[in-house]
Amino acid sequence: MSSTTPIERAKEQLSALVAELGINRVLELLCALASDQEALDIPSDAKQFRTSLAVSGRTAIWLLYRFVRTLISREGLQEEESLQQWKQLAHHLISFLDAIGAGSAPTRLSLYYTIENRVFNPLVVEVEYYLGKPIRRVYRLS
Repeated sequence: MSSTTPIERAKEQLSALVAELGINRVLELLCALASDQEALDIPSDAKQFRTSLAVSGRTAIWLLYRFVRTLISREGLQEEESLQQWKQLAHHLISFLDAIGAGSAPTRLSLYYTIENRVFNPLVVEVEYYLGKPIRRVYRLS
C-alpha cells in the first residue's frame, strides 16, 4: 500500500494530465470547473468594477489602480487605509498574474468590493486572460 497523501496523488494525476493534454488545455478545464461551481460566493451588497480588455495584465492592474484612486476621491474614503488595502491587493495580484502567465497577455479584471467604515475593501478579483483562447481565473483575497 502506498503512503502518499491525497495531495501528492492529485499532483501526480495533474502532471499526467498536463503531459497528455498540455498546460493550456488543463487550465481551461480547471477554470471551467471553477466557473461551474460558482466559486465566487460574493455578498449581495458587493459592488463590481470591470476593466476594459487591456494589452497586458500589468496594464489591467494600472486601470484598476486608477479606478480605486478615483473611488477614494469621489466617495471621500479614508485614503491611508484604503490605499493599504489596494497595495495588498496589487501585490498579490501581480504575483498571481505572473504565476499563471498572464502578466503580459491581454487581460480583463473584474473587481468585487465593498466599502466598510469609509474604507475600500476588495473581496474577489476575476481574471480573464487570453492565450489564443480566453481563460478565466478567480483570485480570492481571503
